[in-house]
Amino acid sequence: MDEGLFDPDSDSLAFPDDTVVGILDEPDEASAAVDRLISEGIPEERIHVMCCDSGARRLDPSGKRHGIVGRLHRLIQHFGDEEIPHVKRQAAELRAGRFLVAAPAEDDQ
Repeated sequence: MDEGLFDPDSDSLAFPDDTVVGILDEPDEASAAVDRLISEGIPEERIHVMCCDSGARRLDPSGKRHGIVGRLHRLIQHFGDEEIPHVKRQAAELRAGRFLVAAPAEDDQ
């Protein structure tokens, strides 16, 4: 796995800076987005889809699920970064039943 890519099976708390994240309402929209990304040359294994409460837990906006290190990570982000509002919104969208699609953004894409 590339170091810069979010791994949904790891305990990563954030997407890397070079990741595009989209929120979609329906499963067929998420599937179509994945198909389009693949047709644009993004390898399927580098595209990640999350949904529902399990996806929101994975994002862990508070950092609590990741213990003291996770809380510290989120605290630092809160004071020095704009990521926290995005992560909170993404988690809320997932809890509402929407789908998150994430893929790497290459320099020329």
